[in-house]
Amino acid sequence: MKFKLPFTKRSPVESQEATLREAIIQYQAENGEKKDLGSVAFFSIPKPGRENQDAGDVTKEGAMVICDGIGGVERGRNSSDTTATLISNAFNTIALETEPTPDVVTKAIYNAFQESHVEQLELNRLHRAFSEPGTKNLLGTTACAFYPLPHLGIAVLVSVGDTRATIWDEQRRLVFQTQDDNFSYQTPADSPNAFDELHYRMHLQFIASQATGKKETELGLLKTRNTVYHSIGDPDIDVLVPHVELVPFDPSYITVMASDGLFDNLTYDEILAALAQASETGASPGDVTEGLCALALHHASLKRNQRAKYDDITVGIYAPRGVHFKITTSTLISPHEGDATLLRKKYGRDLFDISPEEALARIRGKSLYK
Repeated sequence: MKFKLPFTKRSPVESQEATLREAIIQYQAENGEKKDLGSVAFFSIPKPGRENQDAGDVTKEGAMVICDGIGGVERGRNSSDTTATLISNAFNTIALETEPTPDVVTKAIYNAFQESHVEQLELNRLHRAFSEPGTKNLLGTTACAFYPLPHLGIAVLVSVGDTRATIWDEQRRLVFQTQDDNFSYQTPADSPNAFDELHYRMHLQFIASQATGKKETELGLLKTRNTVYHSIGDPDIDVLVPHVELVPFDPSYITVMASDGLFDNLTYDEILAALAQASETGASPGDVTEGLCALALHHASLKRNQRAKYDDITVGIYAPRGVHFKITTSTLISPHEGDATLLRKKYGRDLFDISPEEALARIRGKSLYK
């Protein structure tokens, strides 16, 4: 059964909505890249008018990788392709193990990240050395990799940049989200209250993921969300430090991994609404990847949408038991709400209502034990 897109009623004229929907469906048919293995699937479309700088892969084990070539580099697709291939090769090596351990999985994926970074780092530095000052880098990409270990009930996640993985349970609860590396949430290495800053940043990332731009602080987050400060191939980074996480994973969970083209244009609530409808209609993970890409492109086309941003859009979904969501009207709660409550008690009830600059200055100005 095909996934019917849950388009909103934001467009003023119904005929315009229908025309836009038809144009998006045609655009995806002509430009989409897809890999569908049943319980895991991948779909990608380019930003209108340019080559797709996203790349990715999925495997029958449920592993997923998505890379997003950094905007402004000359060969973004080369960079994302190279990195995705190295990580996919690591997946294939891991799959040779009957029951791979977390250590084996983590090392294989981590080494692929490092190999890609070292290779692209050297090419960028050579390019800079023989180019005019201010010349763009040749290569650069974000990356996110996911590998499930069902025999242990966990999953391994490795990421750098702002390509993100989210894990959801059947009750619409966000089990886990990977950490974006952008200036909205940056924590300096010498921060005296680094753990507090990390907890602040992760809850702020959740807030930004739900922001509609109605508040001044939300507009600030939306404007700075795409400035990535840590990426593969960045010639200013000698040592790449990807985020490595081991998280609980149940077969009933649904993992949605995507480039920023999805998460920039859709809130978590809108993504969940699409998953809920997919659950009702019996849509497959492959159908849902296409549907979410179309929905994000649709929202990018709406001028009144404060989140709107044309970009490449790539989505991967792993749903071992299919897309099954229990329909509920309960408010989506941040998995970091407990930490946020403690931070409010410590640094002020308005901590998440003021600008990130003010909030971080407040956190950095207080002792961890006050």
